[in-house]
Amino acid sequence: MIYLSQLMGNPVLDSNGEKIGTVSDLGIATGEVFPRVTSLAFMGTGRTPIMVSWRKYVDTYDEHEVHLKVPSTDIRFSYLQPTEVLLARDVLNKQIVDTRGMRVVRVNDLKLSDTSSSQLRLLGAEVGMRGILRSLSPSIERIGVRVARTFGHPVPERIIAWSYMDLVERDLSSVKLSVSHKTLDDMHPADVADIIEQLDPRLRGQVFAQLDDEQRAEAMAELEDDKAAEIMGDMSETDGRRRMLSRHGPR
Repeated sequence: MIYLSQLMGNPVLDSNGEKIGTVSDLGIATGEVFPRVTSLAFMGTGRTPIMVSWRKYVDTYDEHEVHLKVPSTDIRFSYLQPTEVLLARDVLNKQIVDTRGMRVVRVNDLKLSDTSSSQLRLLGAEVGMRGILRSLSPSIERIGVRVARTFGHPVPERIIAWSYMDLVERDLSSVKLSVSHKTLDDMHPADVADIIEQLDPRLRGQVFAQLDDEQRAEAMAELEDDKAAEIMGDMSETDGRRRMLSRHGPR
């Protein structure tokens, strides 16, 4: 797991280990349930904005630096496609509006994850306090969480899965929860399994709710036995809580 805030501003190094810029943004392909990161945008020397293909040029990355596969002389610029958006520019700090207009929250950070095919995918939007603290500094987040826990007020993550979100028009003035919730029909079961494996129990429930019985069985078949058992336990516990609430109602 890695967050957009942990990548922003990190040095970008070419295959010779030479620093050629700092990360300024990531581009994603919209229209997917959990969009692939398609582009790396970074600020080069002389504050020259550069964008390159993620798949073609990015070798390794972590919360400290990004390494490219080629020397700086072999880099060829790319451009954002009509179906792509930039996460920091177009999504971060935007509003998420409930389709029924009941509430408005703000995108404070974005949660990303590797899949087995070495693609970086967008899992969801962090809309809670932890995203704000993390954007200031990971150390501030750790301290804030520790202090809050000490006083009996834990600060949990609040993630809204991207599969439940949709972009409003193309002006990107806000992000709206999708009315018709996208499905996972077009994804390979192995990719669905990779994503489910890395989600917390609440998000697993959101994803599983979009699968029919056959898709659910295929995704579970791609998981290791111990992980499948753990996920089934999470799902049973979640279903039990849901039935209890429906029977007695909120108190």
